[in-house]
Amino acid sequence: MSYQFHSVTTTQRLLLTLSGLLAVALLLFVGLPLWGGTARLHPLRHVADAPAPPPTMVGGKRLIILDHADVLSHDQDMHPDIVILTGNVRLRHGSWIMTCDSANLNEMTNSFDAFGHVQILEGDSVSITAGMMIYDGMAALAELHDNVILTKNVTTLFTESLYYDRNQKVAYYDNFGTLADSVNTLTSIYGEYNTSSDEALFQNQVHLENDRFTLDTDILHYNTATSICRIVSPTVIETTDSVTINTDRGFYNTDTEQSILLDRSLVTHPDGTMTGDSILYDKKRQICQAYYDVVIDNQEDKATYFGDYGYLDQGNGYTYATGRAYVMDYSEEDTLYMSAEIMEGIKRNLPPPPGATDSLEVKYTKGYHDVRLYRKDIQGIGDSVHYFSLDSLMKLFGNPILWNDSTQLKGDTIYAHLANDTIDHAFAWPNASSVRWIDSVKQDRVKADTIQAYFREGTLDHAFYRSNVESRYYLIQEKAKHYYALAQVRNPQMDVYIVDDKLDHILWHGKAEGTIHPIQDLTDELRQMSGAEWHGDKRPLSPEDVIPDRTAPLISTDSLSTLQDPNSKMGKGFDGLAAWQAFYKEYQQALEKPKPAEAKKTAAADTTAMAVEPLSVYIRRPLESDTSSVQSLADSLQSYMHLLPLHSWDSYLDRDNRAPSTTSPSIGILRRSNSSDASSRSDESSKLPKAPTPKPTPVPAQPPTTPAEPTESK
Repeated sequence: MSYQFHSVTTTQRLLLTLSGLLAVALLLFVGLPLWGGTARLHPLRHVADAPAPPPTMVGGKRLIILDHADVLSHDQDMHPDIVILTGNVRLRHGSWIMTCDSANLNEMTNSFDAFGHVQILEGDSVSITAGMMIYDGMAALAELHDNVILTKNVTTLFTESLYYDRNQKVAYYDNFGTLADSVNTLTSIYGEYNTSSDEALFQNQVHLENDRFTLDTDILHYNTATSICRIVSPTVIETTDSVTINTDRGFYNTDTEQSILLDRSLVTHPDGTMTGDSILYDKKRQICQAYYDVVIDNQEDKATYFGDYGYLDQGNGYTYATGRAYVMDYSEEDTLYMSAEIMEGIKRNLPPPPGATDSLEVKYTKGYHDVRLYRKDIQGIGDSVHYFSLDSLMKLFGNPILWNDSTQLKGDTIYAHLANDTIDHAFAWPNASSVRWIDSVKQDRVKADTIQAYFREGTLDHAFYRSNVESRYYLIQEKAKHYYALAQVRNPQMDVYIVDDKLDHILWHGKAEGTIHPIQDLTDELRQMSGAEWHGDKRPLSPEDVIPDRTAPLISTDSLSTLQDPNSKMGKGFDGLAAWQAFYKEYQQALEKPKPAEAKKTAAADTTAMAVEPLSVYIRRPLESDTSSVQSLADSLQSYMHLLPLHSWDSYLDRDNRAPSTTSPSIGILRRSNSSDASSRSDESSKLPKAPTPKPTPVPAQPPTTPAEPTESK
């Protein structure tokens, strides 16, 4: 037996039933005598006047309520518990409102199946459309199929089959889906989307793309409100401007393109690569920072920087490394190794020279504090170094020492020019000295105010000594190969020429005074010369003598939980994460202060400016000013502002902030002629200022056996 009602709702059905019962009751009681002569109303009359609403809760569970259907039908024999709803169906369950073309409603199980143009509205933000749906009202679980579209604000999820848990506010699919918001489009085989927290999880063939980059991985967490990805599996990010990120773990803000990359991630850009145990990368600003065992390879400039902290400003051509830092410069055939507490790489475009249209690109490397360098033809130490790749000029400051083969050059400052993959000439001043190693007992020594040394094929060829020259050199009998005396000479200027690594001849300019000491009469005091000592024990003999010891393990605490807890205690020693937190805390404070130019004017009145703790030594770079002098508060604040690595440093053109040096300006370095004979090489001495003395004459390397004091000696 089946019944069919048209345009009947559940409320109408109840009213009809109550009306029928009321009519029967009136027929039964009509005409009965009134008890006690007083009319008494039957309670059913009150029911007809105010019908009770249908229940909405059963056993603590909300019931599905039918608001409307054009046709309601029921088949008692085939489906006794199901009411078939057809035409403009509208059902409610809690905050859900569902409309469809037709539905099968089971009031016993509190569930229904919906078909055709299914649409669900939940609050003001979430809506779902599908071709059909199976809904369990007791479990509050929906299963949707056929072109399912879930929308929340600007986020839309597309799939063919979707499961939605209303209790957890989680929608998930397992047969491919697409999620799109105002920033990204993500696709995967499996996905979950929490409409309450805006968190999404994607698994299996995950692909994210927008107009700036693509991301591919196997597991990805994504927040649609913040547009931040949490990476937990091997991931490749490729940008439209040829930047590639390889990482296994970290965070990536797809809107700002700022990222935290852990587990030795790799950033590859058009100029090179950067890696480290943890990396902070700002793609839009082209700024990258790395911590622990950092490697910054600038393939365009052919230089690789190493350290425990690294900073790269790709847009401004600036590289910074510290903490067991060193550099490998492979721009020449022979690799140059340089180490220091702080290493910097700087690249600048200078205005075109006169008569040219193209700008001039200048590339140079700087090292500060405890500098050591090694190349097969030269080795050196000092306090700081500047290496200019454009003209292969190396500047050493802070009592540097430079070695080449058997020659040692020393001074307060040394300039060394490299050409054809070897040293070409060097200039030391003031308090300069040179030592030529013969053996462990004998060394030729010369000291002067300035020294110009010229090299041929990587060995000393000739040298010019100027002002207050003092020399001690050994005399040899060529045929017997026997050293027989030590010459001790003082004079204003001297030119020395070397052939086959042996003293060929000397030119003395001005009055020369000296003594010849027989070899058997020599004492340690005569063999040595104050200010011209041999420092072979400090000489780097291999790249391993330059590269800092990296065998000591570093304590790393860059876990995700630690990363999210700014109050967590880090391990002892250098910690990249702690440095990152300190840096950005101070950077934010610096942004809130006036600009450097304005700060210099107002700092005198700012008594709290220096309350900020200084940056970690692993981030801080040396002040450009003389740290030994007492600075005013304004100068201190000015210097502090420039400690931030985000302020790219440019001292190459800034004459007010040049690297500190106690030396005098260079008077120029003269290049020798291409001829290799001694007479041609000696012409170089005529280009230098001399004392007003008669024209010098060449003298052999073996002076006479008796002391002589003429202006020109043999």
